[in-house]
Amino acid sequence: MQTIRPDTTLPEDVLGQLQGAMLQAILTSSALPGQSRPLDLPDLPQLLNQPAVILSSENLGGPIHLQDPTKPVYILTEEAIQERAQDEGSLLYLQFQPPQSVADGILLTLAIQVAQGQRGLPSLGMSGLQVTFQRKGKGWQATDETAAFAA
Repeated sequence: MQTIRPDTTLPEDVLGQLQGAMLQAILTSSALPGQSRPLDLPDLPQLLNQPAVILSSENLGGPIHLQDPTKPVYILTEEAIQERAQDEGSLLYLQFQPPQSVADGILLTLAIQVAQGQRGLPSLGMSGLQVTFQRKGKGWQATDETAAFAA
């Protein structure tokens, strides 16, 4: 059994780089360095039906850099996402969970959430994806141990 614990030692710029690589791979249906298959987030087509991709600023490390995204990507606070949902109706968005240390690296989890259009209702979870990154030389590489889940 793998031991998982919150990671507070990863520098923010490294975390932002890993989160950006994961987001880029998901939005472009490509593989991460170290992986042989593209990342597959089960509810991604529903998220991409919206005019823009919304990413929660909660749990983000350093700046997120994306190359030629197919849609605009907006990073918003949870409060701004909820307000937007109240104005526009239910809204799908992406949210990273806090990074976790595992025996062989760092585990990142990215999930699709639904901000409901009614004040006071909590966000609902949809599908998500977990990727473990390992340090390789001076950089990081994803392992093939990717897990998708649905709420």
